Amino acid sequence: GDWTAAGAGILITRLLADSSVDVVLALGPVGSNDLAHRRTLSKPAIAAVVIDAPLQDLPNRAGASGVSNLTYVNIAYTASRTLQMFHDLVAFRKLAVLIHPGLLEEIPRLVDRARQEAQALGVTLEVVPVTASAADALRALPGDADAVYLTPLEQLPDHALDSLIQAFTVRRLPTFAYAGRHEVERGVLASYAPKDDLSRRARRVAGDLQRLRNGEDAGT
Repeated sequence: GDWTAAGAGILITRLLADSSVDVVLALGPVGSNDLAHRRTLSKPAIAAVVIDAPLQDLPNRAGASGVSNLTYVNIAYTASRTLQMFHDLVAFRKLAVLIHPGLLEEIPRLVDRARQEAQALGVTLEVVPVTASAADALRALPGDADAVYLTPLEQLPDHALDSLIQAFTVRRLPTFAYAGRHEVERGVLASYAPKDDLSRRARRVAGDLQRLRNGEDAGT
């Protein structure tokens, strides 16, 4: 979907209309948000990466979506909570948040909430859009930033992510990764996600697929 809200939306619409497709599964936050906001779904759909269901105004009826053919997996920790935890570790004053423009476009309230949380901590927050270039991201980094928060940057190839993390280390900038263990093993200072978070999510999706095959409505 070109990592954009428009691109993801076009693909999801096409897949929902494709008679050869039985289930639509969104594996990124942009596609998951689009899918989870659709109220008419012609086939079962799973939004596997919902960042903050209440903040994203997603339907919730007794632990299920309550929307026919829709189920989603909500991450159990919010972005605002991780921001507080990072500040507890490092008393930074100006935080650069690296985020893909597609996520900014699809879920603008995430940044609004982050700014509110930062203000409560006495912190200035500056958003740095990241596309497919680590070099561009480094050039856009504020010179007075004293910490960096990495949102999921799946669009970056591994070598680009490594170069970013190495550059932050050379500059002695403490870093925090929302995504978890993978980034910490590559050199990021800290994260909050449990080490088996991706495995747990994959098992949940596989279990949901099995239940759909057994005839359950995803909305339940």
